[in-house]
Amino acid sequence: MFQLTKVWTDQDPSIQMVAVRYTWSALGEAASWDGTEESEVMRVVPNTDPTVRQAVIEPPRYFHDKDSFLLHHRFMYVQNGQEQLSEVFSEEIVSREIDYLDQEGRITEVRLLWGVDSWNAPNWTQAKLEGQPFVPQSGPELHARCAEIFGIQCAALTKRVTRLPEETQLHIGVSGGLDSTLALLVAAKTCLLNQWPIARIRGITMPGFGTSERTLSAARELMLHLGISAEEID
Repeated sequence: MFQLTKVWTDQDPSIQMVAVRYTWSALGEAASWDGTEESEVMRVVPNTDPTVRQAVIEPPRYFHDKDSFLLHHRFMYVQNGQEQLSEVFSEEIVSREIDYLDQEGRITEVRLLWGVDSWNAPNWTQAKLEGQPFVPQSGPELHARCAEIFGIQCAALTKRVTRLPEETQLHIGVSGGLDSTLALLVAAKTCLLNQWPIARIRGITMPGFGTSERTLSAARELMLHLGISAEEID
């Protein structure tokens, strides 16, 4: 939905109340006034002569997944105690996408403030994120950013391990999934940077009912390739 302001000006001082009724249809189709249309009572704008009334309506942004449709509205007004209806006004609504390019990839949220015809009914739209936050799409900058993140993890692990006795082994559960694979690669790189024996890392796999042959094979091959100590608990 989005907000749109409709304005009415009293043509006679005997008008007591005005409401705007609205509905929508596909392009080329007439409005259906069957009692299911939306309605908003219009408020009086202070210090206006003749009296001006406004109401904010909320039509959809899309209709049947189409980015354009017809919005129909008419006014119901009470004059001298009698309800009357104005003519029907129709207008085409067209949705438009606006791109915002984050050159550095560091912005996590973007909202667009916009209005139709005026700022009487401002709209906020949450932008859809395409791509990964903080990570460039490709190229040398992507590799440099990933290397920086990997280095931060290795530095943090080094700080932890140096507080342990030198003979302490590093036990890592290896499932063959992404999380344990990254943890194992960081541990292996940390040992290499600090000239610690790679055998200090002890990988443990515990295949169960939810373990697939693919992930189990990946875990075994990774541990064998890195040359770490390995143990499988069945």
